[in-house]
Amino acid sequence: MDICAITPTDKKFFSRFLRQEATEAEKKVWELLRNRKYRKIKFRRQRVVGEYIIDFYSSEYKLGIEIDGSIHKERKEYDADRQQEIESRGIQLIRVTNKEIFSNINILYQRIDQVFQQLNKQSSYSSPVS
Repeated sequence: MDICAITPTDKKFFSRFLRQEATEAEKKVWELLRNRKYRKIKFRRQRVVGEYIIDFYSSEYKLGIEIDGSIHKERKEYDADRQQEIESRGIQLIRVTNKEIFSNINILYQRIDQVFQQLNKQSSYSSPVS
C-alpha cells in the first residue's frame, strides 16, 4: 500500500489498522506511555496529523514520538520530508530506533525529558519535568 496515496478518511482507518498491528517495539513503548504512566503525559497511538500518522502523540504538549524500524533505512528522503512537515506544525518529533527501544528504553525517557527541558528554558512553560 502506498502510504502517500491514502485519503484523509482512509488515514483514520489505516491508523486504526496500525494500532491493531503494532510492532513489538511499539507495543513496548505503548505499555510505558499509556494511561499517563510517564510523567502524567497523555499520549495517543497512531494519530493522524495532517497528511501523516505519528506513532505516539501528545496534543497537550505537541510532542510526537516515532519508532523507526528497518523500513526507515529505505525511506530516508520520505522521512525527512515527513518530519519537516510535522515540525512545521509546531510539533516536536522524537525519533527512536527499534534497537534503542530494546537495548535501553531510558534513551526514550531522556529524549522526552530533553524536549521539556528545552521548552522550560525557552519560556515560562509549565511542563511535567521539574
